[in-house]
Amino acid sequence: MAYFKVNQFNGIAPVVAPRLLADGVGQIAENVQLNSGRLQPLRDTSQVTTGFSSGVTALSNDTRTSIWRYTPESTDYWLQWNEDVDAVDGPLPKDSYDRVYFTGQDYPRVGSEASMISGATYPAVSYRLGVKAPTLPSALTSSSGFTLGGNNLATETPNTVAYVFTYVTGFGEEGPPSAATATIEVTDTQTDGSTNQTVTFTLPAAISYSSGGVFTTGHKLRIYRSNTGSNTTAFQFVGESTSFGGSFTDSLDGDELGEVIPSTYWIGPPDDDSSTYPEGPMKGLTAMPNGIFAGFAGRRLCFSEPYLPHAWPVSYRITTEDRIVGIALAGNALLVTTEGNPYVVFGADPSSMQAVRLEAAYACTNKRSIVDMGDYAMYASPDGLVAVASNEVQLITEQLIDPYDWANNYAPTTIQGFLHEGTYVGFYNTGTSDRAGFVFDPRRGKNAFTTLTVSSTEDPRGGYYDPQDGQLYLIDSTSSNRKIQKFEGNTSLKTLKWKSKKFVAPRPVGMSWVSVTAEAYPFTVSVWADGSLIYVATVSESGGTKTLAVSTPSGISNSTIYETILRLPSSIGTEWEVQVESAKNINELCIAESIDEIRSV
Repeated sequence: MAYFKVNQFNGIAPVVAPRLLADGVGQIAENVQLNSGRLQPLRDTSQVTTGFSSGVTALSNDTRTSIWRYTPESTDYWLQWNEDVDAVDGPLPKDSYDRVYFTGQDYPRVGSEASMISGATYPAVSYRLGVKAPTLPSALTSSSGFTLGGNNLATETPNTVAYVFTYVTGFGEEGPPSAATATIEVTDTQTDGSTNQTVTFTLPAAISYSSGGVFTTGHKLRIYRSNTGSNTTAFQFVGESTSFGGSFTDSLDGDELGEVIPSTYWIGPPDDDSSTYPEGPMKGLTAMPNGIFAGFAGRRLCFSEPYLPHAWPVSYRITTEDRIVGIALAGNALLVTTEGNPYVVFGADPSSMQAVRLEAAYACTNKRSIVDMGDYAMYASPDGLVAVASNEVQLITEQLIDPYDWANNYAPTTIQGFLHEGTYVGFYNTGTSDRAGFVFDPRRGKNAFTTLTVSSTEDPRGGYYDPQDGQLYLIDSTSSNRKIQKFEGNTSLKTLKWKSKKFVAPRPVGMSWVSVTAEAYPFTVSVWADGSLIYVATVSESGGTKTLAVSTPSGISNSTIYETILRLPSSIGTEWEVQVESAKNINELCIAESIDEIRSV
């Protein structure tokens, strides 16, 4: 006699032939949670109804592809964009402006609570990230642009000085200096006590951009003066002014000057100036430890000054051999995926970052597949999912999915990856109507890989993992009135589907009975013999009475049953498969030649 039983359910391993799968590993494991060892259906998504203006519960249009949850002062708002946007909070823990920084649009941007929540759609207003250098008034290119006042005694040795200017935005962000003015000779306070000479000149005009702009409320100019007689030496602080284009008088002695200019190399990130940045603006904004931000443009990896996201010195940039696809934190390193080999970048200071090219030809197929998993990061390659931790790289699906099947069945160029409860949740699109997903959990061994069915309200156009509540939020694919859905946020359950391996009998046998141990009803069970579907039946329950409805073979009337040990039609086979579908928990499946075998095992 022969029987096969499963009471410890596992995920799938498509790389293994169905008849060679380990016990408990399935051919199909769909919409299922396996952590408890039983079959437990996943929960449905739920619609998010908070965080919108005026009670609106949908996104403002049906082209949104990026969202980000913004919670200043405990109030929820959903920022939304049409582009592939990466957003991060400002690095200062008590930022009075509650700034958010983001890339992926026309140029890197920054917004505050007051600006972004000022309209019906968020972010309503944002500003260009980075501050440019002032342009000198033409008069200051020669010494005739200066007017001297005060004493000028011939007995005193004059100092040759020059000036530079910087813009400071309303956020207090200081930009790089202007070119140095022409030099002029002035004298400090005289030995006889006479007052020193003063210098009066015209200031640069207010900051302006051809498109976009900076936060100008309270913006100002800072004035710096050289103190050693050379326009190539350090410049020290003289004063501030809001009189753009107006007059300024410097009456300080050399020993009264303030700090040396800190922003000499504080240029903005790569932006939409194609003459300077032909590969386009910086994207992939990522927050690193120690207040450092990272991003990339083409083959250039860029880093900001610590806690100064508007300042991106050229000396902090690293060039990779291949074009960068995306970046993410991977434990204590930054993962840089490219169209060729990946890199990891280490360092606690942007001036001393070290890039290591990993000897693994795992290109990244899709920026949106990259996920920060905590101690490591994962992304989609042409051969499977790749995991990177520190300087270790692994094709982590190698024992589960053949590279050919991965490329042809999982559409890696379309995968969007997200973190959810320690797992990698991926959604992909292999055609107009063929959209699906999977859950990969490298902690679970045989339970590592399961699949997801995707409905029209679950096929995401984008999403966001919120570290504050540990939840995954997705933009549904409804073509109009698109909404945000919380993944597994509902109390209702999906319908799971689990199909066994091919159980191989030592000889052709006639399996006569199938048993399903369910915690509730209904469920549907299917049985195959040597590849032919021989039985499909649904067991339901109402008022304590169980009803059996058989659809294969046809022509069998519904009947009342008292136990879920079901008689199979007469059939002989060597390879047997069993499948169960249900929105309830399933504890055991068994198929046997005799009813006594089922009752005794």
